[in-house]
Amino acid sequence: IKFSPHRRNLLVSCSYDMTVCLWDFMVEDALVGRYDHHTEFAVGVDLSVLVDGLMASTGWDELVYVWQQGMDPRAA
Repeated sequence: IKFSPHRRNLLVSCSYDMTVCLWDFMVEDALVGRYDHHTEFAVGVDLSVLVDGLMASTGWDELVYVWQQGMDPRAA
């Protein structure tokens, strides 16, 4: 997991279920966004310290995605 450098209540996680999830742990329905763009285990995530909402992920599918929160990673 990585915590947002811009919003203290936001974090992003990656998982062996091939998803990258965005969470707001200050609300009851914590899941903000779920991205299922990887075809193998998602093993790395990060959030930009320079651009709010800019995320990156990598997986065993040997792909790296960089996208803006709320957008489809495959369209970037």
